[in-house]
Amino acid sequence: MSDRLILRAARVVDGTSPEALTGVEVVVADGKITGIVPTGTTQAAPEEIVDLGDRTLMPGLIDLHVHFARTLSEEEVQRTLERPELRLIRSAMDAGDLLRAGFTTVRHVGGMDGIFVRDAIEEGTIPGPRIQAAGLPVSQTGGHGDIHFVPLEWISHDRIRSGVIADGPDECRRAVRLNLRESADLIKVMASGGVVTRRDHPRHAQFTEEELRAIVSEANRWEAGFPAPAGGAGIGPGVRAGGTPIEHCYFLTRPVAELMAEKGTFFVPTLLRLHRGVTRGPEVGVSPWINAKFTETWDAAVEGVAMAREAGVRIGLGTDLGLRPHTRHGWNWQEIPLLVQAGLSPMEAIRAGTSVAAEAMGLEESIGRVAPGYLADLIAVDGDPLADPEVVGNVAWVMKGGVVEKAA
Repeated sequence: MSDRLILRAARVVDGTSPEALTGVEVVVADGKITGIVPTGTTQAAPEEIVDLGDRTLMPGLIDLHVHFARTLSEEEVQRTLERPELRLIRSAMDAGDLLRAGFTTVRHVGGMDGIFVRDAIEEGTIPGPRIQAAGLPVSQTGGHGDIHFVPLEWISHDRIRSGVIADGPDECRRAVRLNLRESADLIKVMASGGVVTRRDHPRHAQFTEEELRAIVSEANRWEAGFPAPAGGAGIGPGVRAGGTPIEHCYFLTRPVAELMAEKGTFFVPTLLRLHRGVTRGPEVGVSPWINAKFTETWDAAVEGVAMAREAGVRIGLGTDLGLRPHTRHGWNWQEIPLLVQAGLSPMEAIRAGTSVAAEAMGLEESIGRVAPGYLADLIAVDGDPLADPEVVGNVAWVMKGGVVEKAA
């Protein structure tokens, strides 16, 4: 029996064309897209036709910045000391939620859970998206990956393992090697302070450029990716060292945006994490000092997206969800309308989560597009996302690698 399917929908957003395609059907066989042809021209048995009706067929979505380590508490000490086994079980459940929400590929940036979940999905034990996984974030002493309120020697304890602390170029190289030894696909480095660590700030640069170059050169030797969360004074050094994508980019300046465009650096804004913090943080019990940073950072983040777009920086979709009760997976699609509010067109926002994101992951030849030869990672949403970006949340049907994971 053939595994060929003929997919018919009112419109197709293919990830690269300037407008939606109409009057076409997509042919899938052996896990890949084999053709896009005029509707009705493919001879097919009735059981081979999937009629998606008045829906939009588009590439499976890609989230460039997720976490798998969700806790049940918003209180910082409880979150830090919660049993890692429980977080891992929740992570497995969250992976299924992500897939059913239309995200067929994600990049996990920080923590060992992403590696375990990646391997469980690849062996077929649990459902979930394709995952590129970072190991433990590389942080300087006192940096964003160093939990400041516990003794330094606790950071490497299995109960916490929040990061690899490295100071100086040689320790930075060793931190990369330790992560690659654990089968990490990419290296996450904390190039600036953060929102949820108390004694630093997103404006603060972390690591010297010499240290950052040591990390990048070591990662490049292993052909590993190098996402660098950075803000303020930390963005420029991260870009000059060769880091890409640069995550967050809070307090971006125009000269640095132009430098990013010149070097071809990808930018992953993660607006949704901030938005949920600003709108939901106080009511769910997030620490007041974190809420204050959310509020301070939000406007700068939105302005940074508009500035980057104007400078010609390639913007990819990332959410920074997955660590806390109010940032659990399944709502990741909301990043698309937030990007539109920040100045992207609906098509640009969809590309940010499809073809541009695929390029940022180095997978532009296999995912992120509806095109012959690409993996059959496809979703169907109710309505037209180019007319109303909110409809990307109405995912009715999901296919990953030619296998239907959610039926309409």
